[in-house]
Amino acid sequence: MKLGLIGRPLGHSWSPEIHRFFLGEDYSLWQLEEHELASFMERRDWDGINVTIPYKASVIPFLDEIDPAAERMGAVNCIVNRGGSLKGYNTDLTGLLRMIDRHGINRGGGRAAILGTGGASKATAEACRLRGWDHILVSRTRRDGCIDYSDLSGIAGSISLLINATPVGMYPDEDGMPEVALESFDRLTDVIDIVANPVRTRLCFEASCRGIRAFGGLEMLVSQALAADELFTGRQLDDALIDDCIECLLRERRNIVLIGMPS
Repeated sequence: MKLGLIGRPLGHSWSPEIHRFFLGEDYSLWQLEEHELASFMERRDWDGINVTIPYKASVIPFLDEIDPAAERMGAVNCIVNRGGSLKGYNTDLTGLLRMIDRHGINRGGGRAAILGTGGASKATAEACRLRGWDHILVSRTRRDGCIDYSDLSGIAGSISLLINATPVGMYPDEDGMPEVALESFDRLTDVIDIVANPVRTRLCFEASCRGIRAFGGLEMLVSQALAADELFTGRQLDDALIDDCIECLLRERRNIVLIGMPS
């Protein structure tokens, strides 16, 4: 099969390792500039692709069919080519819901603040809707349907779940962090950062230091990849492979730090 990922930039992506783990197939990274997207989509010379920033909405006009959930969100991150007919899906939602349910995130309900208004935030908002959470979108500029960061600071005390659905803090900008002051969120119990690389973002680190449960994007990334591979191949894969893949990735990336006297 000819599979791969489109987006920009892609230098940080772990997708080839993840999909090879699940399928044993080659998996390519196709970094596209905006003017290259149309010709790539029209060639249709691949069996399946995943889609990341900034093309999750831009690919929709090239599709012949779209899954209802993806259409509702207005974001596609997985496209299957069946005999030249393209159908779009959103497996980000699948991956996020699995992580939320597995860890009982914000199980008691409450109010969620979603940072970002791009394709990832749409899947995140849909997950909040499906789990019955009140949620608000936060952008750098105030607009219809979302508030800005200064507005967020004014309602911080009502937020129990904070989700970063922006690329802030993603490799190579590991020191980056969304413009939120965690000390203002006195009811915050859980933080989700959809950034997968680095494994622990600065936002997750600072949340953990404050006793707030923090979950990075690696589990979501691996879970959505398995869902995409099921769509690519038309066969069901064992969910246990998700944990095996995560452990394999972490084994290669964890560091051991020794602290103490020279002796």
